[in-house]
Amino acid sequence: MRKPDLEFGLWAARPNRRTVLKGLGGAGAIAIGAPAWANDDEALYDPAPPADSAYVRLVAGGASESVSIGAAIFPAGAAPRIEAYRVLPAGKYAVSGGASGEVTLAAGSSYSYLIGGATEPALTQDDIVGDPAKCGLMLFNLSDAPAARLYVPGRDIEILGGVATGAQKTRAVNALTVDLAVGPPDAETARFPNVKLRRRSHVSFLLAGSAGKYAAVMARNAVS
Repeated sequence: MRKPDLEFGLWAARPNRRTVLKGLGGAGAIAIGAPAWANDDEALYDPAPPADSAYVRLVAGGASESVSIGAAIFPAGAAPRIEAYRVLPAGKYAVSGGASGEVTLAAGSSYSYLIGGATEPALTQDDIVGDPAKCGLMLFNLSDAPAARLYVPGRDIEILGGVATGAQKTRAVNALTVDLAVGPPDAETARFPNVKLRRRSHVSFLLAGSAGKYAAVMARNAVS
């Protein structure tokens, strides 16, 4: 009898591209034995925020001064970085500090305020995965590379690709533990080993830098 592939929770004689694609949510994925998310249910009953709440965070591609969006304050810090979400009532808010302007936040929505790097400051609405059995992977590109990608290193499996400068993409995948890497199409900027992708959660990645000098960071989506 074949042994289960413990990394991906699937029956497989050996890890290969098809096996990884199944683990990441490809067609024909089968759950064998205890699900990868069996011990991750402690977050299923988080306290619900007020019905008119919105979430906003800072995604910085370059070093920035403190940025305020209404009462949400994001202190100055090194870059690249991905801050935790702050909760605000839905409405219009002034942006001050290292950026200026006004943003509108809708109830029940999540946003990232992009600053620094190769783009002008901008607010983008995050694509949140609604399936509680999946993990959402998000990739932001604030570098001057015309495209960024998130992939499984060494196995030629691209999870998110073609993310243009100033843009972001999201993909839902199955819960598993896997090595991930971020970079432009022709190079690996950073590798993140043994990333545990939990159900009902999101993990964000950011590529920043210019002129071939790139850096990448990873952060689990959280609320502060």
